[in-house]
Amino acid sequence: MDKELREKSKLFSVLAYSLASVTGILRILNNKHWLPDVMLGAGIGILSTNLSYKTHNYKWTKNKNLKNFFIFPKFSKKEKSICFFYKF
Repeated sequence: MDKELREKSKLFSVLAYSLASVTGILRILNNKHWLPDVMLGAGIGILSTNLSYKTHNYKWTKNKNLKNFFIFPKFSKKEKSICFFYKF
């Protein structure tokens, strides 16, 4: 929400982060998660959002070097990984 709507109003960002924080706190208080689970989940969410914006924001640019760079997750029964590709 912050990346998409920060220029329209800071209120969207504040409300989105507040809702996410309250959800995490309530999950901890109801013994559904531990604090490290919530913190790691928040970190993964923020990191993946920033990584997505860094890599996919350039798909519509004229810079061919950035257009040919791809990052995406790969899942199978035996492994989980992140794939980095550069198309020459």
